[in-house]
Amino acid sequence: MCENLHAAGKILRSHVRRNLPRTLREPVLENTGFAQAVVSRMVPLQTVAEDGPLLVRVEAYKRLPIDRSAIVGALPDIAGVEPVDNFAAHEARKLYTHNCAHATLGYLGWHAGHEYGYQALRDSRLRRTLDAVLTETGTALIARFGVERVIAAGSVLLLLSAGISIAGITLWHFWIGLILLGVGWNFGFIGATALVTQTHRAQERTRVQSFNDFLVFGSMAIGSFASGKVLAAFGWAAVNEIVFPVVLVAAVMLVWLVLRERRARA
Repeated sequence: MCENLHAAGKILRSHVRRNLPRTLREPVLENTGFAQAVVSRMVPLQTVAEDGPLLVRVEAYKRLPIDRSAIVGALPDIAGVEPVDNFAAHEARKLYTHNCAHATLGYLGWHAGHEYGYQALRDSRLRRTLDAVLTETGTALIARFGVERVIAAGSVLLLLSAGISIAGITLWHFWIGLILLGVGWNFGFIGATALVTQTHRAQERTRVQSFNDFLVFGSMAIGSFASGKVLAAFGWAAVNEIVFPVVLVAAVMLVWLVLRERRARA
């Protein structure tokens, strides 16, 4: 079942249970799975198709995560269907990232006089608001599902990016390396931003976050200028090798933080 509602499968199961005759209740529930799914496939503007009015054109993306724990019996082989264990994370990401982004663009875009989503996305004012909204929801999701794991995943992706970039300079090396670099950087940035929110009082929020942004983007500017000097003086491999000690320092600090929190809870 597909529904933009938290725990929709459990809610439907409770309604079915409540309305079934007592003699049928347990046999039906034991043999029926209320497996919830997350649908993120987009449907573009439709045109009249030559093959008939029932034809619906959709994007090529067809991944359909479903709640593995709710499946009863053997699942048939269905293209795109992917049983997952941590379904709550997929559901939260769909609602608070995918749906939230569309709702933000839809409501604010309509209010600004735009007709289509891509027009709202091109509006620099709305884009800044959308980025801020997704940063807020992303920070909340990370805080719920584990800041440390997100940062650790980002660190691993950065190391993989550097390793692939060192391994070769073909087009595919650049593509894969840059994709891993972008995803890894975002994991680390959002995770660290979530940690920053735990280090200050409410009245200090503006000053602390402003100083954090200054450090982050100041470091980015320094790195951008310095990378050219390093490339000219020491070569392409050296630019990527710098990643390893930096990530190692971050990993040591992350391990120290996790161990300190465990001792505090003990």
